[in-house]
Amino acid sequence: MVESAAHPLPSEDTGFGDRLAPPSAPDGRREDNRFVGFVCFAQCVVYLVRARPLRYDATCSLGERGGSTIMWAVRFAGHRVSFAASMLSVLVGPFAQGSLIRIAAGREDGNRSGAERVLFNGRDLEGWRVLDAHCFDAHGAVEVADGRIVLDAGRPATGIAWTGDVPRGAYEVECEAARLEGDDFFCAVTFPVGREFCTFIAGGWGGGTTGLSNVDGASAVDNDTTGYVDVRGGQWYAIRIRVDDLRVRVWIDGRRVVDVERAAHRFSVWWEQEPARPLGITTWHTKAAVRKVVLRTLDAGPPASRE
Repeated sequence: MVESAAHPLPSEDTGFGDRLAPPSAPDGRREDNRFVGFVCFAQCVVYLVRARPLRYDATCSLGERGGSTIMWAVRFAGHRVSFAASMLSVLVGPFAQGSLIRIAAGREDGNRSGAERVLFNGRDLEGWRVLDAHCFDAHGAVEVADGRIVLDAGRPATGIAWTGDVPRGAYEVECEAARLEGDDFFCAVTFPVGREFCTFIAGGWGGGTTGLSNVDGASAVDNDTTGYVDVRGGQWYAIRIRVDDLRVRVWIDGRRVVDVERAAHRFSVWWEQEPARPLGITTWHTKAAVRKVVLRTLDAGPPASRE
């Protein structure tokens, strides 16, 4: 594939800091978020009043400045945490720059130990197959160029699936993806959840919707995992999916966008994504690029069936 001025391949720079940084004042200084302390305090009060031994997630919009929505996310996990950190934010929030506090509050990692396997070698499609069944029968070209898998827009879909074993136990799968052309999902990752399968959608339904398809039979745009990301063309996004015995979680650029309990829900895929099982990456009416595909096993388990 040849890079052109009209559709250049995205650069190595993810621009993550630029997307998260708060807007600047006219003189170039970062604007301070004066409401963080109050919001944090209010969330702490709600938490203490409810006093449930459950996870409590809250995201508050503090308005828009310069076209950027200023958000503050607070996370409580049972009775263990975050109270001291949140109370500290009450004291320093009105004086600290929003970016530092907001990035720290929005990131969640957890234990990432385990055997790591690189699934894309950067040179060819070894270990992958191009999907050609069902809605992939009119797929776009799939090529490797400059360390990227480039998937041309299909009519309607283009995708690839991993041909090796995929763990059925606890694991993580990571990749970076960029939308090059189009306005629908540029990275739909189908993955196993125990004996079931599910798909994480990035950039669907108008270009920015995120979520899992399906949860209890409902698609990513119509269940509790529905979210939104302002997707920029040619921008790389780091996507990490973690499946363990208790939860399915997804991060985009280090920000958690999905967190759902396994025991309380059923997981499935739409028929269009069935060819991508057990592990696949697809697009819909969209040209995209994918790189840095990694699988990390967190415990031992039998491989997931390809059926």
